[in-house]
Amino acid sequence: MGLERRLEFANSFRNARNGYMPDTDLWPPYPLKDIDPSHSDPALENLKLPEEKLRRERVLKTSEIHLACERAEETNSVLPLIRKAFGEIRQKTSTLAVYFELDELFKRDINGKKLTDFVPFQWGVPCIVNGERAKGIYYIDKPLIKIAEKQPRTRETLESVAQYGVLPPAIQTGMHEMTHAVQFNFGPSKKIPPELVEAQAYRTEQISLARKPHDTLVNDVATSKLYQHLDRRRFDSAVWIIDRFNALGLSQEEIVQRIHNSGEWDEKKGSWTGLEQKLAMDMKRRDLDEEGLEQTVMAYDLNRAIDRHTARIITQGVLREAFKGEIDKRRREDEKWSKGQSVTVYSRSRIPALSS
Repeated sequence: MGLERRLEFANSFRNARNGYMPDTDLWPPYPLKDIDPSHSDPALENLKLPEEKLRRERVLKTSEIHLACERAEETNSVLPLIRKAFGEIRQKTSTLAVYFELDELFKRDINGKKLTDFVPFQWGVPCIVNGERAKGIYYIDKPLIKIAEKQPRTRETLESVAQYGVLPPAIQTGMHEMTHAVQFNFGPSKKIPPELVEAQAYRTEQISLARKPHDTLVNDVATSKLYQHLDRRRFDSAVWIIDRFNALGLSQEEIVQRIHNSGEWDEKKGSWTGLEQKLAMDMKRRDLDEEGLEQTVMAYDLNRAIDRHTARIITQGVLREAFKGEIDKRRREDEKWSKGQSVTVYSRSRIPALSS
């Protein structure tokens, strides 16, 4: 199947089943009853139901999360709390799996050296590429990572995971640039198709395919002056296959090894021969046809949403346990204030006298 036919099929499959899209601020969650019965999918429905349930579940209110994180900072307990939350998150979900993997790859010995030894980070510095501001840069020849935003405090990371189940944006940008460092130091050469390089890096920092669909990512990158060197059709193909490798459960290291052995570009089919062979083997092992592959991609995004909600709930639970007294006191005060407001609104003294 050629690239254009693939993209058309993927779009039609996704659009027909838009009721199974996970929670995102850009794509409203459609109720299951609105799904065309001819397009219903039991496997996806079994994931959608817990995703909708977990989406509504909260241990703490936003103000309570802020209060608990403030207290954690005041008592110098942010680091122990984040370690406890991250330990449980790592054990029960895959939400931060890419973050943990990149961290471990940076600490791995490569010919007697580690990336942590020779790839320094600079935070809060201007990042200019082709006259445009970038969120981050990885320098290949003189290994260095620059991030435009300031490095988040540990308290900000704790609050972000508790509130949203995700890392702060600056750390997500850092993951993008860390992916580049791994790509250019864990393979046989530095000659990798740039479209594959960027497709993998963008997907390591993005938390949801529903939030940043294929077409949106491709258009954003293809129209940016930062990426004038990329071929749009090749990037289209790169995003498509990286999304499927991720959905099939490949680690980022495995994907790096594959893009180093991508094979020749087939202009007619719009794909890399080496990657096509690997994907065909993956699908055969899992007994997947084209429709099964697209179902796997959507299931992957639903599972990530479930894990994201779970990570948020776990972190809120850790904060609740640590600062139960302060949180309960705040709740009593809020309840008292709320009742006071009700009395004030309906107080007889506030009703204006009728004129005679």
